[in-house]
Amino acid sequence: MPKNRNEDLIAALESRKGLYRLFNRFFLKEIDQSFLQGLQNSQLMTLLEQLNLPELNIVCTEAGIIDQLATEFTRLFIGPGRHLSPHESIQRKTGGLLNDDDTVKVRRFIEASGFSYISHMQHFPDHICAEFEFMEALIQKQIEALSGGDFEEAETSEMLQQEFLQRHILQWVPQFCKKIENEAELPIYPAVAQAVSAFIQSE
Repeated sequence: MPKNRNEDLIAALESRKGLYRLFNRFFLKEIDQSFLQGLQNSQLMTLLEQLNLPELNIVCTEAGIIDQLATEFTRLFIGPGRHLSPHESIQRKTGGLLNDDDTVKVRRFIEASGFSYISHMQHFPDHICAEFEFMEALIQKQIEALSGGDFEEAETSEMLQQEFLQRHILQWVPQFCKKIENEAELPIYPAVAQAVSAFIQSE
């Protein structure tokens, strides 16, 4: 592969990896002041420009919005009461249960790809953050393979990304994002949901 083409591909992969990491953070926990401050660094600002999320400008400037967003996050994704569980096993089928066969399939896919699932936040492997983190890891593996000239390994990593998208992420995340758009009361989470859905369906 020509050097310039390889460098361009790596740059595109770094951008994709950054988006998965950013989306992971939106669903990991509440938007807080440290997260907003982190959005000001040049690399993340570039990613945000790609997403076209003017709602984030409101978050950065509106007084008292952080507390409102914390309440919104809890209401949407944690409960108590009816909420949108961010797990494939719950969202993929009616009457789904946590840690059921869909969860097992995700864990097996991760392990068959040469990774071990270790949760830092006590999440199941089919939590949206865990699935996005796995995509990030596969992309990083592809980047390292390309950088080292191992194009066969890079192709394998790319194939695993597409397979995981088709077998898992695309089977439930777009519908989950649509539910967020319908249930959210503040504008930021519907905007993020739209960006996530558009991104993964363009992958």
